[in-house]
Amino acid sequence: LVLSAMAEQTAAAPLACAVCGLACETRNRLFRHLREVHEGVERGPIAAPPSVVLDAQKPAAPEVHAKAAGRTGKKSKADKHSQLSKPLQIETRPAEYQAELDAKVVALRSLLDSCGALPLPPTEVAASPPEHFRMKVDFDITWIDGETRGRPLPRFAMNHGHEKAVIERYPMGAQLICDKLMPRVQDALEQKDVLRKQLFQITFHTTLHGDAMVSLLYRTPYVRAQRRLQGESISSDGVEATMWRVVKPSDPRIVRVRIAKELRSKGVGALQHAKTFRAFDRDDWVELVDEPGFAPKTLDGITVLEPLEQSSVSEYCSPLNDEWETAAQDLSNDLDGASIVGRIRGQKHVIGRDWVEERLSVAGMPQPLRYRQLAGFFSQSNPAVASQMLAWARAVAFADDAPIGFAPPAEPRADDLLELYCGNGNFSIALASLFRKVFATELVRDLMEVAPIN
Repeated sequence: LVLSAMAEQTAAAPLACAVCGLACETRNRLFRHLREVHEGVERGPIAAPPSVVLDAQKPAAPEVHAKAAGRTGKKSKADKHSQLSKPLQIETRPAEYQAELDAKVVALRSLLDSCGALPLPPTEVAASPPEHFRMKVDFDITWIDGETRGRPLPRFAMNHGHEKAVIERYPMGAQLICDKLMPRVQDALEQKDVLRKQLFQITFHTTLHGDAMVSLLYRTPYVRAQRRLQGESISSDGVEATMWRVVKPSDPRIVRVRIAKELRSKGVGALQHAKTFRAFDRDDWVELVDEPGFAPKTLDGITVLEPLEQSSVSEYCSPLNDEWETAAQDLSNDLDGASIVGRIRGQKHVIGRDWVEERLSVAGMPQPLRYRQLAGFFSQSNPAVASQMLAWARAVAFADDAPIGFAPPAEPRADDLLELYCGNGNFSIALASLFRKVFATELVRDLMEVAPIN
């Protein structure tokens, strides 16, 4: 709108030469004319460019942005303290939802009205359920002093500034999450050490028709101080591995490149054994497959690897072991068959499935759309609004004035649809019946595989 107004003003009021009155389209052309024709002639002031005139004529910012306009770039310690003293805003207010939504619409229209003189079209608003609207919720795990066993107990938490706020109940989450999954999972974590050991994050993922999945994310079980003294052959998923210590050259990145080069030369294949070649964060360790006859110690005359003394590696053992699977199966049974996914770097153990299936009823479509949503990947967390969003996208894809929920024509459009980074096919699937063909692209292999299924 601003650019349009500038263009209109430029076309309506061209710059004029103060000496001869010649009209010039741009300031550059006026300067060139003065330099070439009126060199040395005294001339009056040059009119301000349209952008300056437009800024001077622009109305004052609406009151809704007055607070933001008066902010300074740096917050004082008192401001930060007052911000942290406010409670984390997770409570819902169903009785006030419509009034708050209307206020947001007014604020948005006021902001857009200040950008230019062109009238805005009517505002279309897709309301969300006032509570229990999120089907997917991520929580961190924090620890509090135990009341019964004298040890820290896990609690769900969210970041609040630099602090972690304990979440006892999350009314924005689906009712299945609030009433069943959260309390039962917390009880299981308190009772079973194997489920909570090294746990740092948990994700609840449900659907409108009651499908449920709980993902437990664990830290890599390496204790830095102890692994400096450990180096023993271990077995992970049936693969024998050995711990090696890297003698660092000046640039640690050289080590990674040289080891990968050595692996390829030995026929191991760096990509094939990607899980068995890892450089740990800010440390000097790598883990290699213990291939027969494979013991690289020098590369290009520089010693980069040497085996460690054999000792206990109890801290290395992954928490996703047989005992964990038994406890996870019990938890799944307690959650009425909900899937349990345990994840750690390089490993994933699944009880049930690592996906849920959402069914979205979209206005104008005869059947609900089925979407397989994978654990650990993005999906629309508010399906009620997602359904309205897809119905709107179908309408405007067919025609600018098509009503939401219109009956699809017998024949599709004569052109094709291209969607970049389609994910699990959320939009492509909903719009496919309106076009002759749909071509969708995606970089993530897991999503590439699930999009055709959807």
